[in-house]
Amino acid sequence: MCLLIGFIIILYVSYRLYQHFYPTSNISPNGKYILISGCDTGFGHGLAIELDKQGFNVLA
Repeated sequence: MCLLIGFIIILYVSYRLYQHFYPTSNISPNGKYILISGCDTGFGHGLAIELDKQGFNVLA
């Protein structure tokens, strides 16, 4: 049990260090088009709304 908890802690710390040293780059929405299929309800619908709010051109 202690081995499992130790492994999880090491995995979490490694992930946080990776995030710190290799941050993800933000994509500028200027001139970007997003095609979303299946956006009548659920995840696709919410994604289309959120990307539109962020300034992307959404084709749904």
